[in-house]
Amino acid sequence: MKGQSLLAAGLGLLTRADEFNLVVNPRNAQHGPSSSSASSVKLDISHLRNNRAFGMRPGDADFDSRGAGYPAQYLPPENFTYRGIDFIFPQYTQGRGNDNVLAQGQKLEVPRGRYVGIKMLAAAETAIAAGVVTAVYADNTNSTGSLLVDPFFDWPVR
Repeated sequence: MKGQSLLAAGLGLLTRADEFNLVVNPRNAQHGPSSSSASSVKLDISHLRNNRAFGMRPGDADFDSRGAGYPAQYLPPENFTYRGIDFIFPQYTQGRGNDNVLAQGQKLEVPRGRYVGIKMLAAAETAIAAGVVTAVYADNTNSTGSLLVDPFFDWPVR
């Protein structure tokens, strides 16, 4: 995603595999179908924040390297739920505090556990951002998945 701003202000939601049982064929289930619902683990990514995307006036933020950003007065609360997933969202602070992460190859440590997915709130700058997310497991194996993020703003005419 080089050259693209990627807002990952709300990253931090991993669905725990040990609390989620997908049973495609009930004969293959070890303990039968589960009635429990999946839970999520919020990850604090505040130490990775390297950009300011929310402002109270023009020039107060710089999400797109041209001084534009999101209006801070419309931020969701710090702890909010979207589509059943709990998120931690940064809040506006006076001054030049960072509130989002520009994707630049950062690594995020997660608690040991079994996970089946990751959810994040993300936005690209002015075009669809494409990249990959790589998970590195405790045994040093890894897997990658594609990531496409829609732009937060684009002019109707180029």
